[in-house]
Amino acid sequence: NISYLPYNIQVHLVPEGHYLLGHTSAASTGKALKNIKPLLMLRDLRSVVTSYAIFNAINAGSILKETHVTSSQIENALLSHFGRNSLNVVVRSCAQAMETSLVVRYEDLMSGDRIRMADSLRALSDATECSEETIFSAVNRAKDSQLMQFSGTAPIFEQQWDDKLDSVFRGMDLHFLNETLGYK
Repeated sequence: NISYLPYNIQVHLVPEGHYLLGHTSAASTGKALKNIKPLLMLRDLRSVVTSYAIFNAINAGSILKETHVTSSQIENALLSHFGRNSLNVVVRSCAQAMETSLVVRYEDLMSGDRIRMADSLRALSDATECSEETIFSAVNRAKDSQLMQFSGTAPIFEQQWDDKLDSVFRGMDLHFLNETLGYK
């Protein structure tokens, strides 16, 4: 398990033909990785925040597995994850990565719908020289893995999102970024 090593060390331990999944900014990826194709995984920012709140609640021991979190837990995640300083980093990283990276939508890959996944599978196949079927199988295996950082499901923010959260989200101008990324 190499997950506890710094990212710039992990990338040198990945055997040829294998892939490393991680969260990193476009700037740090470019500095740490040579001859690596970065992948920008787009996701509705409301789902990102909801997922982050669930992750925090699991780590704090307040919930045992992916379940409903409170509106205040989501608001705390929203403020800590997308505070003014980190929002600038998110915007810069997205803009930079969209110019240089392969772009795939998280919701498309997690849908399990082969038609909805078609563009992402084709793009990933072209970038990795793996067949679309191999990538489809890998995504499905990952969805079943239940890793701490990746449950294989996309929390549906609509079930937990309320008017107050929407107001905070809009007050931080995140709805503009979300719309720019193609989310309504």
